[in-house]
Amino acid sequence: MVLARGLASTALLLWTAVATAEEPHYALDTTRSSAELTVGEKGVLSIVIKPAPGRKVHDQAPLSISLKAPKGLTLAKAKLGQADVVNKGQAAPEFSVEITATAAGPQATEADLQFFICTEKWCERQQQRITVSTVVK
Repeated sequence: MVLARGLASTALLLWTAVATAEEPHYALDTTRSSAELTVGEKGVLSIVIKPAPGRKVHDQAPLSISLKAPKGLTLAKAKLGQADVVNKGQAAPEFSVEITATAAGPQATEADLQFFICTEKWCERQQQRITVSTVVK
């Protein structure tokens, strides 16, 4: 009976660890970015890092966002870091950079992100590449 209870507890802990490991630590939101522009028009490329409950983006650890614009867009800045957080002190830091449409057609800006997500017990480096789409008319 004690052995069975011990095995059940071990199985429950193992299941909890597996279930927790599958939960995302954060989400990236680009919905504030300009989706459509006309040639010559200025817009914005916005990236918000939204930590999952119980997690935070470490505000003193290294953080970088490298942007690579397509031929049809120009960026006011190609590298972003902690100093570029638009909403300092908020749980979901936002990064924003001005873009200018220079050629018609679908444009895809690549963003390489590196930052740390933390809880009270651990911090883990995150790396992700995303594409932000803008249609230029």
